[in-house]
This record gives sequence, structure tokens and C-alpha cells, in this order.
Amino acid sequence: MLVTVPQVMRLRQTKNELERKVQDQEEELDEQAGTIQQLEQVWILSDVALPDNARAACLSLFLKQESQTVESCRVKSSCP
Repeated sequence: MLVTVPQVMRLRQTKNELERKVQDQEEELDEQAGTIQQLEQVWILSDVALPDNARAACLSLFLKQESQTVESCRVKSSCP
């Protein structure tokens, strides 16, 4: 089976697009890992230092700030 030049070009373009998507997903996973680490730190610190109602308020505030950051990213760069 012969492969034409346009087919090769389409395959290369598809490969490049997929590589970009993989890179974007890896970056997103890194960001999520950082968020998870921050949440774990907040949880550990609040577990030691705060009563239950203050711990819940602290975690809620952190999650609200994180949500606003994600939404800001979406608005600025049209993230999906």
C-alpha cells in the first residue's frame, strides 16, 4: 500500500496535535498535583491547630480561592 504525501502530512499534523494535547494534560496534572499537596498541607495543619468548625471554614475558603483561580484561567486563555 502506497502512502501519499498529503496522507503523510496529515499524519504528521495529527501526531503533532496529539503530542501538544499530551503536554497540556501533563501540565494540568502537575497543577492538580500541586493543588492536592496544598490541600493536604492545609488539612494537616488544620487538623492540628483548629477545631472542626474552623477547619471546615478554612478548607472552604481555600477551595473557593482555588475555584476562582481556575475560572480566571479559563476566562483568560479559553481553557476547556
